[in-house]
Amino acid sequence: MLKKMEEVLLVLLLPYYKGSTVVTQVQSDGNGDFQINVPPNGDYIIAISYA
Repeated sequence: MLKKMEEVLLVLLLPYYKGSTVVTQVQSDGNGDFQINVPPNGDYIIAISYA
């Protein structure tokens, strides 16, 4: 008997904004892990979406 195995990969897209300008965008790896370095001074918005 054969079993079909499916693996779901979650990829997160994480742009961060200063005002309405995208400063940078980070993408997670296949495990959903990511690292984002945000400057310590200022107000930023981090938007999370997935594909």
